[in-house]
Amino acid sequence: MKQVKVLVLTLIVLMGIGFTSCMNSDDNYTPIWQGPVEVISSVYGGTYFKIGELKIQPTTTSLMAGGGGF
Repeated sequence: MKQVKVLVLTLIVLMGIGFTSCMNSDDNYTPIWQGPVEVISSVYGGTYFKIGELKIQPTTTSLMAGGGGF
């Protein structure tokens, strides 16, 4: 009888760990945006991207962080 109680307690703990790991996945969500991006090059060699009203200008640091997969 004691072995059954230990087995049931072990199963309850393992099920609790399993369910909490499944329920805690909200932080892992990364939204994927798909839509038109306007690339604007200036006369002085600068380039930036415009997404709606948002302007994104790449820097040397951000280009090096990309991993060079271009």
